[in-house]
Amino acid sequence: PLIARVAPGGVLPPGAPVVPVMQPGARPPGTGAVVEVGAGIGAMAAVRAAATVGMDVDTERSQARQAGWTEAEIARAEKRAMELGARYGVAPGSALNIVREARPTFGGDLDTTLSNISPFFDVLTAMRQKSPGASDAEHNSQLGSMIKAGEILGYSSDPTKLKEYANFMAQMAQVHGSALRGEEVLNFAKSGKTAASGVSFDYLKSIFPTMLPELGGDRLGTASMTLRQALVGGKMKKLAVENLAALGLIDESGVVSTTDDDVKGVRANAVKGSKLIETNPLEWVRTVLTPAMDAKGISPEDRPAKLSGLFSDRNAEYLVNLLVTQGARLDKDRQTVEKALGLPGAQQALADDPYLAGKRVGGGLANVGSALSDPFLGPLKAAADAAAGSLNKVAEVARGDKA
Repeated sequence: PLIARVAPGGVLPPGAPVVPVMQPGARPPGTGAVVEVGAGIGAMAAVRAAATVGMDVDTERSQARQAGWTEAEIARAEKRAMELGARYGVAPGSALNIVREARPTFGGDLDTTLSNISPFFDVLTAMRQKSPGASDAEHNSQLGSMIKAGEILGYSSDPTKLKEYANFMAQMAQVHGSALRGEEVLNFAKSGKTAASGVSFDYLKSIFPTMLPELGGDRLGTASMTLRQALVGGKMKKLAVENLAALGLIDESGVVSTTDDDVKGVRANAVKGSKLIETNPLEWVRTVLTPAMDAKGISPEDRPAKLSGLFSDRNAEYLVNLLVTQGARLDKDRQTVEKALGLPGAQQALADDPYLAGKRVGGGLANVGSALSDPFLGPLKAAADAAAGSLNKVAEVARGDKA
């Protein structure tokens, strides 16, 4: 429709719509109320968010007290957690949770924990960068499992080893992204038991890039343990003993037999190179098992079939089969992971990744929210206690009336 523009005092053509014109700077009718309501809702959301941040921190304080921490220790840990939270963009409660959960890994010493925890926040940064869709709670849980695994694997007593482990986990995250899950590393450590903690870190760097995402931690750990039980502990069946002896890998004096010559297994360390198996099964495969097969004229194509008769347990057989037949792949995958930047790369990402920069702003705001809400937590808890007591009294009265 035609919108006529007329001079003041002019006449509109018949049927032309009348369009109200607002003065410059004027707001539509009702806008003030809408803005005020919106501001009120925003303020309430901000207050609620700040209170939640404060309560998370206070919950961590409570859990630390339950674990026997002194108030001075809690204050020191909280101060360091605030610093880490601001630097890495982690909510204060989450940062304090990571510190609290990590303390046993560092031998229970708080000073050692506070001095050496930052590399794991770099690992967290790598995980968040590669999996931005995962929640902070999920990331924190996976990191906690990873730190716990480091303790079980025997790295907690040496901060240098623990940092090397953290660097490797950061490299794994930078290459594999969400395929690297801390719970799988922990499953490997738990199911592998002495086989997992006894192998060298160099061996783990050779097998983790390929086998951890492919097999999962539980299966890889179980296979490692059964392999150790067979070749180091001598727990194997007659056919396996005979086939290993035929390859020249068992000293016949170490064979354990019954009075009627029924083979029950072999004595500990009777297998050739058993000490090497304890620390690096891949190196044992390459320097002992494969040369023994070559000496017997067993071609690479025939090796998988031969391996089926060397191990009584299918998990151990599967692991050795991968070590024998997939050596080139293991080397390639390891080289790929070792090219990743690790901890320095995570620190660089904090500066140049806009997603992580946003997280850092969020961490700073959460620190402010925690500080602002802290004075109100005492009255809030007192009010909650009073409300709970009142509700319990109402419930008692109601039960009495029914009686």
